[in-house]
Amino acid sequence: MKAFRSLLFVPGNRTDFLDKADKYGADALIVDLEDAVPEALKHEGQDIVQRYLAQRQPGGASIYVRINPLDTPHTAKDIESIVSPALEGIVLPKAQSTDDIRQIDEMLGNWERRRGLDVGQTRIIPCLETALGMVRTFEICTSSPRIETVFSAGISRDGDGNRSVGYQWTKGGMERLYLRSRILLEARAAGIEHPICGVWIDLDDPEGLRNELLFARQLGYQGYVLIYPGHVAAANEVFGVTQEEIRYANDLIAAMAEAEARGVAAIRFEGAMVDIANVAKARLTLEKAKRYQR
Repeated sequence: MKAFRSLLFVPGNRTDFLDKADKYGADALIVDLEDAVPEALKHEGQDIVQRYLAQRQPGGASIYVRINPLDTPHTAKDIESIVSPALEGIVLPKAQSTDDIRQIDEMLGNWERRRGLDVGQTRIIPCLETALGMVRTFEICTSSPRIETVFSAGISRDGDGNRSVGYQWTKGGMERLYLRSRILLEARAAGIEHPICGVWIDLDDPEGLRNELLFARQLGYQGYVLIYPGHVAAANEVFGVTQEEIRYANDLIAAMAEAEARGVAAIRFEGAMVDIANVAKARLTLEKAKRYQR
């Protein structure tokens, strides 16, 4: 499974944005054919993204495309335009049911076969931004092997989830705590190891952004979807691994190995009682650190 600290939205009809998007350092780019592209420019956006993917060279950020929802006339053409070797996966907005995922799965498989690609290689990130989609998180996440992460999008300010649920948004986020926690718990129960959330729309509030990112990580989210390039560095830092965390993990593993050699399974380590379970967590920390090295 891939894990992303930061995923940056890029308008699909803006070649100037697409050409420079890699330089911002996001782990993944979400090329947007939905909200970022005006209705009158949908076909132009599809053509631009198709050319962008065809010219994409290996390396750099992973590429996902947010397609238009299934209740629009654009979905099928979106998928026809984008399925290619350079495409990591698609983001499905307003995912609400297992039927939604199965329809997309079938469309992707059809074009993968036509283009000589491995069937199943194109991943699906369901975007949960309606009340119905949120309460069906577990079912949606287990509806296709293409799903390796899920995007908890329904907790952003003035977004679709806000309208669907009706909460009054605050920076503190207590009105969204249950929604985030439920989505996270059901996603992890479904086997999703790296759930992601977003988005933060205030461009000039770095303290608010950092508090938002820290809170998301404390809950258990592993990455954040962004709309502003200037926010990428903060997300990479918060969801990354610090040198102190690496030092702690290495020292704990070494201390426990020494203890086990003496026939001891639990020890006092830096003021805390630790055992085998802590070793497993420390190893995950080191694996995560390696994953984000570039």
